[in-house]
Amino acid sequence: MIEVATAIGSGVKDRVEALSENQAIRFATMETPLAKAKVGSVRFATLDAVRGLAACLIVVHHLTYYGRASELALGLAPVTINFFYDHARMVVQLFLVLGGFALAWSTADKSYDRHGAVSDFVKRYVRLFVPYAAMLAFLLVLAGDFSDHRFDTPIVDSISYIQVLAHLFFLQDLLGFQNLSAGTWYLCIDIQFVGFYLLINAIVWECGRRFGWKEKKVLDLFATILALFGLVAVWYWNRSSGNDFNVFYFLGPLVLGSLIGLDRKKKISGWILPTFCLLMALSFWFDPRSRLLVALASGLFVWLNVHFLAKIKVPSPFLWLGKISYSLFLIHYSVNWLLMTALDDWMGEVPIRGLVALGICFVGSLIAGTILHYGVEQPTLRWFKPRTDSKKAHELTADRSFDAAFMER
Repeated sequence: MIEVATAIGSGVKDRVEALSENQAIRFATMETPLAKAKVGSVRFATLDAVRGLAACLIVVHHLTYYGRASELALGLAPVTINFFYDHARMVVQLFLVLGGFALAWSTADKSYDRHGAVSDFVKRYVRLFVPYAAMLAFLLVLAGDFSDHRFDTPIVDSISYIQVLAHLFFLQDLLGFQNLSAGTWYLCIDIQFVGFYLLINAIVWECGRRFGWKEKKVLDLFATILALFGLVAVWYWNRSSGNDFNVFYFLGPLVLGSLIGLDRKKKISGWILPTFCLLMALSFWFDPRSRLLVALASGLFVWLNVHFLAKIKVPSPFLWLGKISYSLFLIHYSVNWLLMTALDDWMGEVPIRGLVALGICFVGSLIAGTILHYGVEQPTLRWFKPRTDSKKAHELTADRSFDAAFMER
């Protein structure tokens, strides 16, 4: 018989006895309000909120970058619009650090072999792919003849079948195709890093099993290898923007986030993370890059959050933004494209109407992101949940609470 204990509130426990093994597993996989509160609103609430706000910044950046509404409104708010145009994209560094942290946090307790690594990679791909494919389908409808109106994308001049095929496997950047939607290059980097991380992890664990190493030694070696790749990135690959089509250009913030996660779980020696941060900071001193400075600041924020900001209570609207952030990130460009086209004649050459159009597009993106999240992304997560055991289901719940875009890496 399996005994299940569940913490309620600030420590009161209900002991659930006399459950069969199958019943216990089903109980453990339930997404209860307690599970959400324990992880989402306490430990990772600030990360949830900031991730949602960062996604909003990306939306605003693309609104100022594509379409003529921002050009019309520029005279009304030049400082604000120019700021979003020039600097809001730097928030991507925060996404990279969070992505690395989420990966390390959700896999730190696993001792991978090649089969486990492949399995987790496939799960990650599918969970990213389903809402992404829904977005691509919507985008392709807009790109074709729709209600007797031709929508012309400002990103690419034409769309080919091979280009769409490359997008389905997140290979467009590696194969030299233009992205069909703004920001989808990030997903390519994300899936490359997951593959890279799991491959190195599985190799090190295989060596550990062969030579009888303890977990601490295995993970110290793994973290050291990650750190070395990250340092090569910040000292060499990241110094040339021509390398930004592959994951190695972005390894600095990704590895930084991963080491924060492993360190917080006390899986690695305490010297590894500060040594990496010091050498990363030296790279910035040697060759100042704003993206590296933002990455270091993002790493500091995440580190402070998981160590000292655990009990901050975040208002539910910000948690909602964090929950829908992946879907918002996916769908906003298509929605903005559609609404900007529909409002083009109405805007004319009137600045205030351009500003209003920007607001309409932003609200439309939030609505569309919410629909995509609850209509596609969340059902996908639910479809996977019954297919996990109780431990994996707990990891999924914890992971989804602060990084829905990651979805059990």
